[in-house]
Amino acid sequence: MKKFLGYIVLITVMCFISLLVLDEVYTKIYNKETRTKFQYFKSFENKHIDYILLGSSRVENGLCPDVIEKNINKKVINFGVQGARIEDLLLFLKLIKSYNISHERIYIQMDYIYNMPNVKSNILAYQTMPFLNENEVISDYHKTTESSMVLRYIPFLRYASYDQKNGIRELFNNLVGKTSNVNQHKGFNAVYGTNLGTKMTLPDTILKKNVSFEKLQNFIKKEDLNVSFFCSPLR
Repeated sequence: MKKFLGYIVLITVMCFISLLVLDEVYTKIYNKETRTKFQYFKSFENKHIDYILLGSSRVENGLCPDVIEKNINKKVINFGVQGARIEDLLLFLKLIKSYNISHERIYIQMDYIYNMPNVKSNILAYQTMPFLNENEVISDYHKTTESSMVLRYIPFLRYASYDQKNGIRELFNNLVGKTSNVNQHKGFNAVYGTNLGTKMTLPDTILKKNVSFEKLQNFIKKEDLNVSFFCSPLR
């Protein structure tokens, strides 16, 4: 019986060590490339950008830094992310401070998403998962994620749980340095065709109280950030 229990303990320890090693290897590989928008954002740590653009897909797919730079002598980067909401924008603001990304002004899309408090982008959720334990800002962002504590403290579980997006295929693409279009036009991702059938409109009314926006405003005031809000093209 003692021998059997010894084998169980040995196998458990070996599995745990294997998970630790895998977690470390995956994280190091994801830290070396800029395939996703968040990896691209991280690459600007300790760098300067004149104008930073933040928002949802209508920023990512609608505002081209190359066009803006042709008209003004400023360095412009588009950090728009698909499905981004106020909580996501607050994450970017906090990380701009944390990563010491110096800037002249930050432009933030704020229109119909004002009516969507306490909502986050699924895209940004999986893009930040490899960096869950990098700092408290990202860890706090994931506190509302289901089983966030388990994902944070059990090695490799965050990769296994998000293997559809952060699994072996994406790991291999990062390992061999396969490029994506995220950094070809400074974060801008062109979408071709028409969207004439959309029924999207600006809301007739807005929330009387928005806790997410209040947190965003409080952080801007606290850090004395130079921020302008704008409405991105809707149609």
